[in-house]
Amino acid sequence: MPPGHIHDDDLDLYAMRRFYAVDRKAIEEHLILCRDCQRRVAALEALIDALKIDREDRGKM
Repeated sequence: MPPGHIHDDDLDLYAMRRFYAVDRKAIEEHLILCRDCQRRVAALEALIDALKIDREDRGKM
């Protein structure tokens, strides 16, 4: 993780919607300007979505 960026653990929690409002606001303010962190969050959200779909598909078997 480059200096001055959001820690990976915090981005994980953010992508999973597990942050309190104050923390979420600070992260969202950082994300407005930081393309690197935007890409990292997008990748995490895509992974979370893929895992949800996989879990739903397994439930249909």
